[in-house]
Amino acid sequence: MKLKWLTNAFLLLLNSIVLVILLVINYVSVLSPDSVWSVLAPTNILFTAFVSINLLFVLWWIIHLKWYAIFSVLALLLCYTNISNTFIIWSEKPFPEENKPIYSVVSYNIHHFKFFPKEKETKTGNHILDYLVELDADIICLQEFAYSDYEPFTLSDIKNQLSDYPYNHIEILYKDRHISKGIATFSKHKITNKQHISIPAEYHGAISSDVLLDGKKIRIINFHFESNRLTSKDKDIKRLTDRNKIPSFAKRLQSKLHTASRKRGKQADALMTFATNSSMPTIICGDMNDVPSSYTYRTITQHYTDNFKQVGKGFGNTFHENFYRYRIDYTFTNKQINPLKIKTHPYDISDHFPLQLDFQTP
Repeated sequence: MKLKWLTNAFLLLLNSIVLVILLVINYVSVLSPDSVWSVLAPTNILFTAFVSINLLFVLWWIIHLKWYAIFSVLALLLCYTNISNTFIIWSEKPFPEENKPIYSVVSYNIHHFKFFPKEKETKTGNHILDYLVELDADIICLQEFAYSDYEPFTLSDIKNQLSDYPYNHIEILYKDRHISKGIATFSKHKITNKQHISIPAEYHGAISSDVLLDGKKIRIINFHFESNRLTSKDKDIKRLTDRNKIPSFAKRLQSKLHTASRKRGKQADALMTFATNSSMPTIICGDMNDVPSSYTYRTITQHYTDNFKQVGKGFGNTFHENFYRYRIDYTFTNKQINPLKIKTHPYDISDHFPLQLDFQTP
């Protein structure tokens, strides 16, 4: 009896700790990146893990007929908004309008076509371009776009392979040796206006392209927000065998994540300042480098709708590397766009999956 009491007491204490951490993670998603508490913002990548642990505690207490389950249930209810943003169980039934064409846009972080092979990797630019042609979308938005000064990956080579997309909007953000890197939008339909969007970033950016779809103009905003700049050593926790190095490792990791999180918050604010000044039908797509339980996500969804939440299901993870799986690539639209279907294509040649949205215009 005493052992059972001690076990329950220990589990209740552990449950309480997990519960408090979950509520803190949930709370920081509403805080401005300038807030003193924004130092906790990087914990949002652990949101799903702590929700799962709390669910296990709920199950444990219910099985053992303990009323303690109510604490975890209440915590999960308080986190409902972020939970519903992260895992989609129910979504709207799409209503395509008859006699209206259906268009598609693909957003894809192509990892610079992997121009810089690591270990046994090979250059995969042609495979990515072939796949984009195969998807046959009306509009392609590429993040971490790149081209070389040398064949077969010059800008002319890429345009030739994407010959079905005669219209493009390319913005080079910086050059690394003979590789020009930036962000690009390719379209089968005429681009009537191109704008640079000023966001506080050195190696990331955003562009706006007004596309003419059967006589109707829509605005396509293609963006790439600040990355966490984690090295392979930062990501490979398994290599951390020396316990004495754990504090310094954790401090370095937290610093990188916090810095990037603050930058993304400011970039989202700047993007919304630009986007909300237009009343045009708008699709915003790109690599946000942040999860749905983040200030960055909340900032955009105050004005635009997350299409995966509208017509998607499940987690919809778009980033994959080793055991890391996150949804950090998105499409957002205003009310003038009718989203019909969203799909993450499991094409793993980059560290991101292509994200495709099928839609109708007004």
